[in-house]
Amino acid sequence: FSFRPACQSRCKPILDWMLQGLEVEANPLEEPELRTTLPILFENESIIVVDKPDASILRAYTGDLLSDVMGHCGDESVLVTIQNHLNTIAVCTLAGVEAIVICHDRPVPDDMTPAAEREEVAIVTTSLSQFEASVALADLPPATK
Repeated sequence: FSFRPACQSRCKPILDWMLQGLEVEANPLEEPELRTTLPILFENESIIVVDKPDASILRAYTGDLLSDVMGHCGDESVLVTIQNHLNTIAVCTLAGVEAIVICHDRPVPDDMTPAAEREEVAIVTTSLSQFEASVALADLPPATK
């Protein structure tokens, strides 16, 4: 799993500096032994469905500014966005996001699906806008632990 060059050269040094002195979990992107592979239940050119029995979605967050997603999305959430690139998976891994809903029928790039599988982040695509997808998610019953 690799970041785009801008993230390695700009974001990573800033994040490393911001996290100095804090106890943080190991970065799964730098420790391959922490990665697992989930069983794939269904896959086509638009979606991959994996069996993730321990996952529960407690909230949704809609946003396209990934730094804002990192600060506000939170664990056990689904991200509704138009950001369809590899860095979205990295941000979701850091923020504890369980699933991404990519709106406006944006295609999932070839490098995004295997990264999502490695990092155990589900990807769903829809023709809905971010607003419409958010409203649809709001109509679902909440998960319980």
